[in-house]
Amino acid sequence: MIHYLKKLLKNFIYKKQILKFYDYFLNLIYRIKVRGIYDKKNNEIIEEHKKNIFLKSNQISQRIPIKNQFFIISKNIDSSNIYKIKINKFVGFEANHFLSGSDPLVETARQILEEPNIKFYNTFLYEYFKNFRPKSLGEFYNLKLSNKLHSVKSTKEFHPWLNEYPRGFTAGFFGPKDDSSIEFRVIRLKNLVKNIKKYGYIPSNQDIIEGYILKNKEDYRFVVSAGHHRISVMSIMHILDKSLFKYLPVKFKAFPPSKLITFNEEEILKWPAIKSNFLSVEDSLEMFNKFF
Repeated sequence: MIHYLKKLLKNFIYKKQILKFYDYFLNLIYRIKVRGIYDKKNNEIIEEHKKNIFLKSNQISQRIPIKNQFFIISKNIDSSNIYKIKINKFVGFEANHFLSGSDPLVETARQILEEPNIKFYNTFLYEYFKNFRPKSLGEFYNLKLSNKLHSVKSTKEFHPWLNEYPRGFTAGFFGPKDDSSIEFRVIRLKNLVKNIKKYGYIPSNQDIIEGYILKNKEDYRFVVSAGHHRISVMSIMHILDKSLFKYLPVKFKAFPPSKLITFNEEEILKWPAIKSNFLSVEDSLEMFNKFF
């Protein structure tokens, strides 16, 4: 029995060391890549997007709508299908609510609609990245001070339904950001405003909005893993004219390391962070509810 316990302890320590090395390695690679400046974009990429490269390279003007169907929460999801989701059910990967009236990308898209040539340093997004610099995930999600996530750095990747433990390194949707990164995002929003106003939103299978479902009793949210800027532009257009973009076509796609596309509050005891005993049910639910 003692021998067995020692073996378990040894394996646990070994696993923890691997995780620490993995986190350190990803962090190091990222810092080398950006030379110590988060989200720095090179001039070549910025100049390409100033020319609205997405419009030219993806033949948007010649597209036809792809076949889709309405999403019904009570029915099984076929990940090979394209579904239409109500626009008020979308939430960002880091719990930003697009129709809240305070989302930085959406409010910047609003400014662009009002002033197409606005400078990036005069935008809502610029002020947001300069002023919002949370130290922990608890601060980022505005959780109770008793929540364990106040002890986890904001640069860690973590969702209790996806991850056993906080891992890796991410610059996250918060400051500080290099000015080139903010300018790049504003250029993307300007291009999307221009393209969607002229052609509408006609995605292809290769560039469609992607994400997964969080379910809370009979309600749900579609968590966006790809397409935040597109949704932001269509969200402000919907806010200004409720007849526009009531539904958006999406593709369901699992987000690594999970292979699931639906996470139900009722199955919280099966979530990786709960099973690993890293986070309590109470703390996990508090974070989960920020997405609703």
